Amino acid sequence: MKVLSRKLILPTVMTVGLFLFFSLWIMYGFIDVFNIHQKAHLHLSNSFADIVEASLITEYRSEQEVNINKVRDLLTLFVRISPVSKIVLKSEGKNLIIIGERREIKERIHNSRYYKVERIFKTRNNEEVLLLIVFDLESFSREYQISMNFLSTLFGVVCIVVLMFYLLWSTLVKIRDLNERLLSERQRSVYADELSLAAAGLAHETKNPLGIIRGLAQNIADDSSNSEKTRNMARAIMEETDVTTARLGDFLSYAKFRSPELDEVDGKAYIGRIVDLIRDDMKNAGVVLLTEVDQVKILADKDMLSQILVNLLTNSLRYCHEGGVVKVELKKKRGHVAELLVSDDGEGIPEDILPNIFKPYFTNSASGYGIGLAIVKRIVEQSGWMIKVNSKVGKGTTVIIYNIQVVSS
Repeated sequence: MKVLSRKLILPTVMTVGLFLFFSLWIMYGFIDVFNIHQKAHLHLSNSFADIVEASLITEYRSEQEVNINKVRDLLTLFVRISPVSKIVLKSEGKNLIIIGERREIKERIHNSRYYKVERIFKTRNNEEVLLLIVFDLESFSREYQISMNFLSTLFGVVCIVVLMFYLLWSTLVKIRDLNERLLSERQRSVYADELSLAAAGLAHETKNPLGIIRGLAQNIADDSSNSEKTRNMARAIMEETDVTTARLGDFLSYAKFRSPELDEVDGKAYIGRIVDLIRDDMKNAGVVLLTEVDQVKILADKDMLSQILVNLLTNSLRYCHEGGVVKVELKKKRGHVAELLVSDDGEGIPEDILPNIFKPYFTNSASGYGIGLAIVKRIVEQSGWMIKVNSKVGKGTTVIIYNIQVVSS
């Protein structure tokens, strides 16, 4: 489970707090609107019922005989000009007048649309008359629904605003964090470049005294007046000096950053020339060296391309046994690009080691320094190419360098 970054805790807490605050505010708005509409319904219904009741009382308590038709016309007018859906007059359980919808109105039951008001008054003869008024609140429900829809829309807008607020804040936090990391990486890069330059300078300066030591050892080895033991020891010093000088040369090649000078290179001719330089070593080791190069021109730095091929072929030679086969290929691909492949049927690379083969001084060979493939990878990256390695223990290894630009003819 991914833990929330400490830098995002504050914006997250603020966002949750704002969301809860606005949620409670909107909820209060819903309740308030509901209560206001309910009170408005009750007030309107009771006020209108008071008017109807007062009109009927006036009619029923007058000195004259009650004119049912006049009462019916009066109630019909009320139904026509008001939100009243139905008016019923009852006396002694009998319906005297029914105006409006002929629907059944259940006693003491209100729903979201219809609201019922009952009033009882007495006539001048002391008879009780039941006045039942049913109000149709559809028009008020529309207003209520409009208010609710407005609050719902407002809640949605608030959610979007709060979400945008969080995204903006978290983005700013991440940008600041990335800027800090970028600054730190730049400082590390500057430090690494300075360290690399110092190491390269130290390696370069170390080669000079090594040359003097080798020269002195060679003089001792060539002097016939010295004992054979002394001369053999001098030769051993020369060999170790040569090994150390070679290692320093490899280190300088890796540490030195040089922008490639890309030029048109005849792949077939140039690769053939490099392969010929190492063919004798392959032959002496009993390894067959094959080439399959398409006739294409590529953009490459000749010296860097030479370093790549020599390092890869030397690695293949080191891990191939007598009778093995090493093959160099240059194939043109679609999109004006080419692939350079160096493959062998040697020992192969164990799967657990494969991810580390490009690290400097990482090797599983007693005879290698672990710098060759690191140099190859750096040159490939400097040239804008890409590299991958396919290998299987006991089957061999194939190094593929791709995205090499082909010069259109």
